Amino acid sequence: RVHCASVFLTVMMSRLLLAVAAALAAPAAAFHVSPVHTRFMQPARSIAPMHATVTSSGPTMNLITDAFDEVKKAMRTAKEDPTKTATASHILCTGKNAQESKALAMSVLSKIEGGDLSFEDAAAQYSSCPTSARGGALGTFPKGRMVIPFDRAVFNAPLGEITQAATVYGYHLIRVDERTGSEE
Repeated sequence: RVHCASVFLTVMMSRLLLAVAAALAAPAAAFHVSPVHTRFMQPARSIAPMHATVTSSGPTMNLITDAFDEVKKAMRTAKEDPTKTATASHILCTGKNAQESKALAMSVLSKIEGGDLSFEDAAAQYSSCPTSARGGALGTFPKGRMVIPFDRAVFNAPLGEITQAATVYGYHLIRVDERTGSEE
């Protein structure tokens, strides 16, 4: 449900931004804008020149794209819960498909559990994430920052144990080192 609402809000915000950009590009006399709408349009007016035109490229589209990115960032931040944080590391295993990614992850997990590799060494050797250079360390982040399957795994896993999550990025082996805030 949350994902569907996010997609709906994202689509609606993109339509709104295009409408605002079109309104800003038109002569002021062409639109009747109520005081309430003026209040919401003021931030957009500060970033879009009055003479701008809406095209598929160029400075105005860049402004729209930047504004859209800011809206997406605000939506992502709104679902974050800064009172609940986790410190975790992960190994991102990727393959040609989901089955290959999971198979690689299970192979890496068996090497870690067998004592052949430490989690950090396995991350450095097998992870396709840039965090591999830091032994897979993600640092501390609030609940809601990561994609949903990853977030659920992090905030439900026992501390110090390796858990797993499949996401659009691949198959993750995750170790949660610390959590703060109340538990659900």
